[in-house]
Amino acid sequence: MKRFRSILFVSILFVCLPLWADTWSNPTWHEMLSKSDIIGLFKVKEGNAYKARLEPIEIYKGQLKDDHIWYTGYSNKFGPLDKLKPGERYILFLQSPKKYTSRFNSSSGSGSTVANNLYRAYDFVRSQPNGYTAWTPTAGEVRIKNKRAYYDLVHTGFSYSNFHRKKENSLSSAMFIDFIKAYVQKSRRPQFKENLVRGLKMKLLIATEKDRLGEKIMMLYHLDNQEIYDVFMEIPHINNAEVQFALAKQLKKLKGGRKEELKLALLASPFTEVRSEVVEQISINNADVNGALLLKQLEEASDSALYANVMSPDQQDIASELVKIIDKLKEMNYKEASPKLLEMMAGTSDYYVFQKAASALDHFGTTGYEDLLVERIREPNGLSIDDLRNLIYKNRSQAVKVPLMDLIASEITGGNDFEKKQDKLSAIECLSFFKGDIEIERFMIDQLKQLTKDASKRARRSTHDFIEKYVEGLTKLESQQAQGAIHQSLFYWFGLTPDYHEDRLMSLKTESEKREASKLDEFINDPDRKAYARAFITNSTELQKERGTSPNLIFIYKIQVLNNKRSFNALGDIIEGEKERLMNQFDIDPDNLGFTTGRNLYNMDARLSMTIAFTFLDEYFAYVRSFGTKADINMLNIIEKHILGPRDKSDLRKLNETRTKLKKLIGDY
Repeated sequence: MKRFRSILFVSILFVCLPLWADTWSNPTWHEMLSKSDIIGLFKVKEGNAYKARLEPIEIYKGQLKDDHIWYTGYSNKFGPLDKLKPGERYILFLQSPKKYTSRFNSSSGSGSTVANNLYRAYDFVRSQPNGYTAWTPTAGEVRIKNKRAYYDLVHTGFSYSNFHRKKENSLSSAMFIDFIKAYVQKSRRPQFKENLVRGLKMKLLIATEKDRLGEKIMMLYHLDNQEIYDVFMEIPHINNAEVQFALAKQLKKLKGGRKEELKLALLASPFTEVRSEVVEQISINNADVNGALLLKQLEEASDSALYANVMSPDQQDIASELVKIIDKLKEMNYKEASPKLLEMMAGTSDYYVFQKAASALDHFGTTGYEDLLVERIREPNGLSIDDLRNLIYKNRSQAVKVPLMDLIASEITGGNDFEKKQDKLSAIECLSFFKGDIEIERFMIDQLKQLTKDASKRARRSTHDFIEKYVEGLTKLESQQAQGAIHQSLFYWFGLTPDYHEDRLMSLKTESEKREASKLDEFINDPDRKAYARAFITNSTELQKERGTSPNLIFIYKIQVLNNKRSFNALGDIIEGEKERLMNQFDIDPDNLGFTTGRNLYNMDARLSMTIAFTFLDEYFAYVRSFGTKADINMLNIIEKHILGPRDKSDLRKLNETRTKLKKLIGDY
């Protein structure tokens, strides 16, 4: 039981993944048994992690012309690397390299020593008349050691060394070889199956997990057994998940009057993985009987899903029993399940179950879950707005949009509550589904204006995320009225508007920024400190109209600490002292003064942080390409000259493409 669940249950690991990932889909055992060019027992003569020369000991399928073969494809270019050592023995399921080339033709990861070695090994093996490749790095390679074979007929197979080292993962190599021979030579099947059943009868009542009787049942399954043996009827009463699961997989092939009895017995299994597999086998025919059976099963079904290790490309998923029942009820169009599904939607905290139940209700033509959806938007109860987005899209009604608007308006930036912030961002995206809704368009414009109306208000990273999401949403809503609010957001972030194409305004802004930074540098008087200032002229319209008007200026400041050799905490204490001196000397609002050293930020306004990519510019470009005006030509020119630098090649390319398209849209001038 412990071993079986260790294969099926997943541990969610938060790790740093490599830049590239090599993935593949493993074949089934049936595919490997029926479609391999060669199946045989081999001994490694020479080898490494990339290719190996092997000597055939016994061939079970196919023919070899030489006294050795070249073998590759058993390692993954991003790990793990299987190092085949001289003297090791394997039963191999082999393909001609010409049949399977996709993993070796990829240019991703080119330049990697491992990848290049694998490519060269493959090219070499492909050029040999006796060259063969593994199906995948995790399938078709069975280690033979001390008369034991390391394999798993529930899964496809393993080539990882930790699997090979565990004795409990092994069975008699002679039995596995006899199984292969029985598969290839059908005349051997009756006797082999008789021996398997005899062994099951002898071992079943006294078996432990180490006996792995489930493998014997899986052998019967792969040999297309259709007979219901007496010993099968005892298995539902044995407390062994692996054996019961293997028998549940066998159900689809079994025939005879006792099949229904066996199905019902396994459906009462204490193991959710077994019940889930049985549900998979229930026919959608005779919906009155089978639908009622599944509806009864739904009362006590588990919503726990079982998965293979998420880090392994060998993915064998077993969906939860609950999900499989819902899918089956939907497939057989069993509308009598509607009340139970509505009740389930009201109580579940599993978004997948919630969505599956809603999908089934849609299929039945059942209405009535809109109220549940509205309730979940107001009180998610374990779900997120992103979990509900597909259902919101399908139910774009007045009742649904109101709680979304209430959620957004309740607190614009979401504070430090990450989940609340994500819900609000998702709610903005959901409102963009309501294309043509004037109320929502005005609401989104008002929210963006409210967020960016005060340049003296400190910007956080979440502020940037909300600006980006609002601009994206207004573009999707095709709002031509949003231009003013979007220009305001650009002013809030950069202190620039289309009016700054006039040299006088731009000069006033840049000169005041240099003056303020110089003033702080002079006061600090430290070569390891560098001051930066950003100016926001809040009366630029009046300045343009009346030449004698004085500018109203708001500043935010950043002090960059250079050549820092102090610890984080020690530097923090020093910065607090410097911050106090600067605020007292220049009457600076504490929210408008930040420090940075390397990647460390102290009270930093996000608008001056170099670690925040200005990705909302992408959304601005997207808006301009559809709804821009001459003012946006000016704004694009300003962004090119005063915001983006020579290193921002990607953004500059997008800007030029946007400007070219906009000129065509409005007519070049």
